[in-house]
Amino acid sequence: MLDFARKHMPDTLAEIESGYNEVYEKRHKRIEERKAALLAKERQTKPEETAEAENTQPTAEVQPEEHTQTEEVAA
Repeated sequence: MLDFARKHMPDTLAEIESGYNEVYEKRHKRIEERKAALLAKERQTKPEETAEAENTQPTAEVQPEEHTQTEEVAA
């Protein structure tokens, strides 16, 4: 059917194809923008998660030290 349209209605087919291509390009552009926004958001959250992980690790290290001091005081 596409071959028939190319042969008998090339102008009409060209208009239809250009319309579909415009829609495709707009959708593709929006998807790329969303993708870039998500990547940027993900990059922002990763440093925060790393900072949070660093904040929790020293706390975990401090707790055993306090625990050993308590044992020394009790002895």
